[in-house]
Amino acid sequence: GYSLLKDVDVFRNAILKVSEKHLSDLEENEFYFHEIIGCTVESTDGEIIGTITEIIQTGANDVWEVTAASGKKHYIPYIADVVKEINVDEKKITIHVMEGLL
Repeated sequence: GYSLLKDVDVFRNAILKVSEKHLSDLEENEFYFHEIIGCTVESTDGEIIGTITEIIQTGANDVWEVTAASGKKHYIPYIADVVKEINVDEKKITIHVMEGLL
C-alpha cells in the first residue's frame, strides 16, 4: 500500500503544477491563436490599421501579421509597449503605434 500512496502524492503535485501554470497564463494575457486571428487592429487614435491574418512565433515574443484593407502587411510585436488592449469578444485590438512601427 505504501508505494501506491507515494505514487498518488507525485500525481497530486503534478496536478497542482498544471493548474498554477494555467493561472499564470491568464495573468500574462495569453490568448489562443484563433481568438487573435481575425481581430481588427486599431491605433490608440482610433485609426483602423487592419486585420490580424497570422501569428508568427519568433521565440522571443509573438509577432502579429496585420493586413490592411489595401493589402499591405504590417508586423506588430506582441509586447506591452505596443499592444494596449485586447477585446476578444468584440474581436478588437488597440495598439500604440510607436515611431517606425508601421
